[in-house]
Amino acid sequence: SEAGEMPGPELLRAMFEFNQELVAAGVMIDGNGLQPSAAGYKILTVEGETRIVDGPFTETKELISGYWVLQANSMEEAVAWAKRAPMDADGRDAALEIRQIFELEDFPENPDEAGWREAEEKLREEWNAGSPGEAQGSLQPTPGKLVYMGMVHSTTASEAGVLPDEAELTTMGALMEESAAAGILLGGEGLRPSSEGVQIKFHNGERTIIDGPFTETKELVGGYAIMQFDSEEQAREWTLRFAKTSGQECVQVRKVFRAEDYPQELREEAADVFEGEELMRQQVAERAK
Repeated sequence: SEAGEMPGPELLRAMFEFNQELVAAGVMIDGNGLQPSAAGYKILTVEGETRIVDGPFTETKELISGYWVLQANSMEEAVAWAKRAPMDADGRDAALEIRQIFELEDFPENPDEAGWREAEEKLREEWNAGSPGEAQGSLQPTPGKLVYMGMVHSTTASEAGVLPDEAELTTMGALMEESAAAGILLGGEGLRPSSEGVQIKFHNGERTIIDGPFTETKELVGGYAIMQFDSEEQAREWTLRFAKTSGQECVQVRKVFRAEDYPQELREEAADVFEGEELMRQQVAERAK
């Protein structure tokens, strides 16, 4: 995937059929492939100086090539679904990392809170109702927009289970609210420490389960945001602002695959898959409202 090699129609069909199962079971909220890191960039902040570094990220050994957002009753159920993913349908080794998303109730209530919790609840209600902006609530982008996934890295503190303080939550909440109102933010969450996660290795048709923490992984994802923009310039402007506002030392920004990003020949050969994928996403969007 890093070399820009497109998946074959067999792998696309296997993934589509798996996604259909997820949607039919009411498990899938969102899911997409990510374009090679050569089409992305990182925003690095070192000693107070912030700069953009274009991909590819040749220094990173383990790059994310796609994601699912699932809802399950337990980690065991999530793992059971993940084990069924056709990650090795093309005969190549692969890995899946399962991380739990932070919920509002994970943050202890403080009687002196300055309103960040209420603002977050309001934003989530607006997403579920389909506003502000047409795409909110369903995670479905507006046709013609460029879609990106922004990822922040875990820190020693976040891996130790230290929660952000109220000032950080208030600052980030205000930026998320502004981004949603501008029709940019489609969704985003913080991830719980990797010690609470599970990794699945795919090799020769076998699945190996590895419990966290993932101490061997140097660049763990601590949170993500799905965003849509009119242009790459707008994407860089907003993500740079996000990095400076959040104080994150490293933000990785990757382009999300859209149907039009695949070669015409592949789209024609697997036309039923691309058409079915569009209908399936409409179904997910309607269910989210």
